[in-house]
Amino acid sequence: MQLRSGATAQALTFPWGVALSNKKDSDRAIRCFKAALDLDPKDSKAYYNWGVVLSEKPGLEGAIRCYRTAIDLDPKYALAYAALGDALIAQKNVEAAVARQAGGLENASRRRFCPAGGA
Repeated sequence: MQLRSGATAQALTFPWGVALSNKKDSDRAIRCFKAALDLDPKDSKAYYNWGVVLSEKPGLEGAIRCYRTAIDLDPKYALAYAALGDALIAQKNVEAAVARQAGGLENASRRRFCPAGGA
């Protein structure tokens, strides 16, 4: 099945990426998130979830880039701040992690959310 641009294609690619990620099929999950971003380059949740998948692979640079992009696209995305903070702590960059966590807490207090599918 070839997906075409539009809301239907976005609705299909993103949930498949989450499902594949939950099954630890990271390569296929990443392809789904990239496809979702091809359709909507401003999808902060796709960047966040791509970062989650990358965080389970060796090295955290890719995950950190994804989390930062998610935050740039949605400055109130508290989960992205938390994940970025965790990744920076894992890299022993505690000062940057604390600064990012503080920004996330400040923004989280202004927004309620209920993540679906790990997003």
